[in-house]
Amino acid sequence: MKNLSGLETTLERVGRILSRKYNISVQCKGNECKTDGRTIWLPALPDEISESLWSLVRGELDHETAHILFSDFDGRMKNFKQKWGDFGFDTLNVIEDVRVNYAMQKEYPGSRHNILHSIAEITRTHPIDQMPLPVRFLCGLFLAGMDLLYDQYGEDAIGMVEQFKNDAERFKSLRNTDEACAMAESILERLKHKAEQERQPSNSKQQNSAEKNQESHSQSSSGESKQESTEKEQRSAKSASSNGQEESDNRQNSSGEQKDDSMDKQKWF
Repeated sequence: MKNLSGLETTLERVGRILSRKYNISVQCKGNECKTDGRTIWLPALPDEISESLWSLVRGELDHETAHILFSDFDGRMKNFKQKWGDFGFDTLNVIEDVRVNYAMQKEYPGSRHNILHSIAEITRTHPIDQMPLPVRFLCGLFLAGMDLLYDQYGEDAIGMVEQFKNDAERFKSLRNTDEACAMAESILERLKHKAEQERQPSNSKQQNSAEKNQESHSQSSSGESKQESTEKEQRSAKSASSNGQEESDNRQNSSGEQKDDSMDKQKWF
């Protein structure tokens, strides 16, 4: 265990260096690690801190510093969330995380140890059994980009990551945030296309059924006299009227179920 005062001294020293060289401040409050390009926020820490938490904090400090040094917060990233939504922005963030981690390691080789320890600690302490597929996919995609194992996120997520393995291997060689945005858009377009393809068989089946019904009605009508056809249509109309409300309710219920499934898929976007 480490005493908080010693840890604060270390963070303050790093904070002074960052502030003096890059005009960056470091603050420990809240419960998350983030940066806006000018300030790095780290979680509020207990009086006694374990070695694992200390490793996590050092790695997160290096990672957030990497964003400040190598990410462009005012370029294409600025409006990316508005265009692609939360999942789209998270996809970009995964790619940019990998890119800046490698850029930081090239500039400051000692940061590699800290960052890898931080990743290992986060992976160890975050259970995956309650994670939805989009989250598990992005976690696996990040680890694949970092050349780490990602086999703990379930076969469905693993299968999806494998489809984008070649892309993940390129994350670390991207030169800037604009290239990371372009890569993210490419992945998102392919995911969107895949989702649309999965919905097409159901739509085609419904269309084919409607066409067959229409063809059957046409064939039946051609063999009847005009009067017989009219009488049949009147009987059908009465039957449809008596059962119309029930059928409408059934269609609404069925539509609601399909909408829920579709909305679940749309969580990706």
